[in-house]
Amino acid sequence: MMDRPLEGFTILDLSQLLPGPYATRLLADLGARVIKVEPPGGDPLRQVPPTDAEGKSLLFAAINHGKESVVLDLKQDADRKKLATLVGRADGLVESFRPGVTARLGADYETLKAIHPGLIYCSITGFGQDGAWSSRPGHDLNFVSLSGILATTGPRSGEAGIPGFPVGDVAGGSLVSVLGILAALLGRSRSGRGCHLDISMSEAVASLAVVPWVHCRALEESGRPGTLPLTGLLPSYRLYETSDGRSLAVAALEPKFWLPLCEALELSDHAGSAYGDDPEVHRDFEAVFATRTLEEWVKTLETVETCVSPVLTPIEAARSSLFQERDFSGQAEPFAPGFPYCVDGQRPGGLGTTSDLGADTQQVMDWAESGS
Repeated sequence: MMDRPLEGFTILDLSQLLPGPYATRLLADLGARVIKVEPPGGDPLRQVPPTDAEGKSLLFAAINHGKESVVLDLKQDADRKKLATLVGRADGLVESFRPGVTARLGADYETLKAIHPGLIYCSITGFGQDGAWSSRPGHDLNFVSLSGILATTGPRSGEAGIPGFPVGDVAGGSLVSVLGILAALLGRSRSGRGCHLDISMSEAVASLAVVPWVHCRALEESGRPGTLPLTGLLPSYRLYETSDGRSLAVAALEPKFWLPLCEALELSDHAGSAYGDDPEVHRDFEAVFATRTLEEWVKTLETVETCVSPVLTPIEAARSSLFQERDFSGQAEPFAPGFPYCVDGQRPGGLGTTSDLGADTQQVMDWAESGS
């Protein structure tokens, strides 16, 4: 059994805040040794609330537990030499500075490649390493807005809505970086050569928008909120409000799921309306779902072979049987589930505690300088 397949690989994490650190946290879940290289003031995320009883950021802990913390001031020649020593022992490096910053710090790919030709060097930026946009500042909302996703998100009757999690940072920056690093490590095992991964979060989010891009470009539609097949256009794939102000997610696209739902709701007359956009059909389903509470509908439909689920809050989700029964919602950290997979029926092992700023500097440097 290999529940930690990256055991033996070392990743240097020079990134801060969310995209890079979450990517390296996933690599740590997979077994990699992650050494977090922080400036003297530390990753700013260390100061972000909510905090625990000791005043430490819970969000920082959630995405940095199991990593070692080394403090280096890369504006100083002595610490640049220490980074070079670490690079000589590492398999990969992740950074999230704007283009040009690492060159000024002596930590750019060309400089470090000369030290370690097999280094997998991953740069995460908003708009890529080159082009007219490359030097612009940006955050998750900007990347999502530029991708076309934001324009399609929200209620049909309203304006575009901000997604409930940072899509560009996590799905775009973190997950795409992990995929790139894993692929690069596999490629290096065959060629012996490292590479520079240029991850643009705006491009990564746009690649995730394949469904609205194809639909809107083919039909020359704007894709405003609620008007695409998977954003609320269809009565068989949308949200319905219950009598207590909660919501049910209906995703009964196929006839084998739509017909049992229509029967359960006593709306069999609409059995042929799954793929239409008839206002009357929408109103009839809205009226029926508005007659009971969320809990009542969950109990009523739990034995019906259809695709309907409650819209849970994050707290409800963490406590739900869906995640509890499979030991997922808290097996690594109470606030942060681990890498979402099992190997031979086993979850990756726990990663331990979160290091204080610079707590591992001496130990890590001793290891790097020893060469063994």
